[in-house]
Amino acid sequence: MLVLADAALAVTLVSLAIWVVLFPVLVQGLIAYAIVLARGEKRENDAYKARHSD
Repeated sequence: MLVLADAALAVTLVSLAIWVVLFPVLVQGLIAYAIVLARGEKRENDAYKARHSD
């Protein structure tokens, strides 16, 4: 029975590590990446407007 309890504990700890640590870090990284892309695109749009304004 102790072996099964060790295996269950290992699975539980790995699941917690994935859902409490790794998944939020991944989501935060993707959000930061989207913000960086949006800022770069805004800068390009502003430069395009400046070049093509009357």
